[in-house]
Amino acid sequence: MLLAEKYAPQKTDDVLGNHELKRQLKRWALNWGRGEKGKPIILTGPTGVGKTTLVNALAKELNLELVQMSASDFRSRERVEKVISGAAMASTLSGKGKVILVDDIDAMAGREDYGGVAAIAAILRENNCPMILTATDAYEKKISSLRFLCDILKMRRSIAPSVAKLLTRIAEKEGIPCPPEKITEIAQNSNGDIRAAINDLQSCSPGLRDQEKSMFERLTSLFRASTYKDARESAFGDVEHDYLKLWIDENLPAVYSGKDLADAFSMLSRADIFDGRIRSRQHWGFLRYSGDLMTAGVSLAREDLKPRFARYSFPTFLRHMGATVASRATMKSLLSKIGRKVHTPSIHAESFLPIVAYIYAQDPERVSGFYGLEEKETEFLEKFLPKGVNVKKEKKKEKEETKVEKKHEEKKEEKTEGKKEEKKAEAPKKDAPPKKQPHARHSKLSEFF
Repeated sequence: MLLAEKYAPQKTDDVLGNHELKRQLKRWALNWGRGEKGKPIILTGPTGVGKTTLVNALAKELNLELVQMSASDFRSRERVEKVISGAAMASTLSGKGKVILVDDIDAMAGREDYGGVAAIAAILRENNCPMILTATDAYEKKISSLRFLCDILKMRRSIAPSVAKLLTRIAEKEGIPCPPEKITEIAQNSNGDIRAAINDLQSCSPGLRDQEKSMFERLTSLFRASTYKDARESAFGDVEHDYLKLWIDENLPAVYSGKDLADAFSMLSRADIFDGRIRSRQHWGFLRYSGDLMTAGVSLAREDLKPRFARYSFPTFLRHMGATVASRATMKSLLSKIGRKVHTPSIHAESFLPIVAYIYAQDPERVSGFYGLEEKETEFLEKFLPKGVNVKKEKKKEKEETKVEKKHEEKKEEKTEGKKEEKKAEAPKKDAPPKKQPHARHSKLSEFF
């Protein structure tokens, strides 16, 4: 299990920051429990800020049954009416209260999803059950018909010191020997994305080196197992499901080949499909199918019961994620700033990078000031420049330097000319008449006045 899932908040107070918003959301849910219907809510905020986590914590704290759905599953009116409308009208088997969560409502794209948006709007007008929609950008044009039917609550990013405290607490509980400087660096680079910060803490942990030794033994027993039971037991113990799957994926080509390799990857891909269903539907009963497919399915897919010897390697994905913590944080902050200006979610702002980079090359100061870019973000933006296009920074600096030098030279010339004129004025002329001296009597009288 990933640490982000293991340390998921169990109540709203465990969610970092957004204190006033949490009180409003809790008051809204309690009013529904008393029979006072409130408007549906659109919970908006940047990716990774904790929108879905907050709703899950609210359901656990108030003992509500959470019906969670993804907007990407609702691409037609019939699908929406069958799933959401049925869930809103039906009562729970346990008799508990219910709250419906529809994730990433702004992910509905274009005309092909228009029927789904209209159907959701019709269900929101009926308002038979408390519903919460999440969106990265609540002011997306595609969901304008939903926005006017809901109250909008905006979540803010958590500050770096709060994220660092959470990471320190997790590191102490898990026994991860991560120094405070590294934790502070991870918290700052996360840019308020708590889930990413916890994943970075886990992927950068030196404790993973200790797991490598036991992982070599697990992979050996998995690839050499001859029975279903022996292969399944390789996943038992203190090992995370996703972590083991990455190790299997990385080392399969080193052990299998030909048809055996294709069949093993087919089993692994089916396990990944079940993992995707777990994330979208929150149905953890699928985990046993995923675990069996990626262990016993992969092991028994081979015809040769004695696979060749191979040196196992650390997953490239984890190594890449650990090495690109800072660049991913810079990319995330850059996309959020561009998305804010072009009025699009940050997940869709990546397509604007080549255009913004080209404009930046023409006028760096104006673009960086308009978007509020920092130096590391402008350096990252330059990577998206087309071939042959260079930033006009140095030319501008040279022009400014030459202007300053010219001003200094002009000032020096003015001073030298002024001194020459003063000397000329002070020097007596040869043909000039002598100055008249004041009368002695006048000079004596001036002393008394």
